[in-house]
Amino acid sequence: MDNIVQINHIASHFGAGGLAIDTGKTPPQSSANLSFKRLDPALGNGFDDGFDALEVWIGTNGRSGILGEFLGQNAGDWFNLINQDIARIGVANSDTHDRRHTQVSARTLVASATENPAELGAVAETLAANIVAGKAIGTNAPFLLLQADGVFEEQAQHAGLRLTESNTLPADAGSAVELTVTVSTPAWAAVDTVEFYINNQPELTSAPGSAARYGVCPDATISAGDEGWVAVDVVVNAAVQGGSRTDITATLTLDEITEDTWVVAIARGTDGVSEPLFPVLPESLSSSTNSTLADLTDGNLAEGGTAAFAFTNPLFIDVDGDGWTAPGVANESCSMSILLRQAAR
Repeated sequence: MDNIVQINHIASHFGAGGLAIDTGKTPPQSSANLSFKRLDPALGNGFDDGFDALEVWIGTNGRSGILGEFLGQNAGDWFNLINQDIARIGVANSDTHDRRHTQVSARTLVASATENPAELGAVAETLAANIVAGKAIGTNAPFLLLQADGVFEEQAQHAGLRLTESNTLPADAGSAVELTVTVSTPAWAAVDTVEFYINNQPELTSAPGSAARYGVCPDATISAGDEGWVAVDVVVNAAVQGGSRTDITATLTLDEITEDTWVVAIARGTDGVSEPLFPVLPESLSSSTNSTLADLTDGNLAEGGTAAFAFTNPLFIDVDGDGWTAPGVANESCSMSILLRQAAR
């Protein structure tokens, strides 16, 4: 197998400091002076789809790397590409170099049948293939999975992100598809919200005349206490204070689905609602309100600490089972995208 080609620092590649690629155009189009990038100006377009993965979450972005940069621009480029059938794998990296430290502890978890770390080197190509197959999630603590269940030609169908599961679900036009997110998260990494991005159309957020950047907002959200949310606390080690986890299930039904669809799920904690990952990740916690030990141990709600966060790679719903077709780029405003999605249901 060939090596994985991965674009790191997605904003630096697609943004004004890189090739200034507008992913909202079909095909994506660069506007940078290619000669300044030591590229052949005769190319005309500096965009090339010959890559496998995108670093959509970077661990040295501080707290803004969770909601600010991830949803503010990185996911916008990622989703625009998926909408054009350039479905590349989203990954998360710590971005630690030399003595630098990670602020949000971003990591990519890759599905593997090999559990012994000493044996992973021997299956490196298999791990690479699992990433290319989308069997990976980005996280700073929660373990997150997404599955879809439906009916095609009177037969029950299932898709998911586990090794043995297909990531494409065939479904009859007009039938219902149930999306299920499962989260297992330690007691120190509280999750209170699950977001669904469904054929999501990113919104252009950059100023006219500047390099095109896009933001995203969810098409559906389920929070703790809502219908479809079930949470169970599980004691992992009774001898250890806080030695427990929370298993969460969030379900969403897409009624009368009529078009091919992709779905990405995000699980997260919310500042002011769930305690941040302190002291595991202390970097982003406000110093002005935490000058004493009592301040540090009071739960730190709404004090800017790093929250729990995880995202999946997409599942694909193939209506009529004739091959999945990308929806194309529309780049609606967030509010319009949600209204159209609700109307379609």
